[in-house]
Amino acid sequence: MAVAWCVQLTLIAVRGEICFTETNAVILYGEIAATALIVVFAVFVFVMQYRRLTEKRISDRRQDGP
Repeated sequence: MAVAWCVQLTLIAVRGEICFTETNAVILYGEIAATALIVVFAVFVFVMQYRRLTEKRISDRRQDGP
């Protein structure tokens, strides 16, 4: 799916137009919903990883050393 997305974006960048159209509305909205879910999941994972990266550990909070 990521390769197909990359190809689609590359074609849009090179030609300046969308080359493929989906005539079935159910499939189109399904693809839009799937893309939105993937983006939401990616943002959720990024935020979780960022929080884990920036949180202080118990050993970092000690002032008297190990």
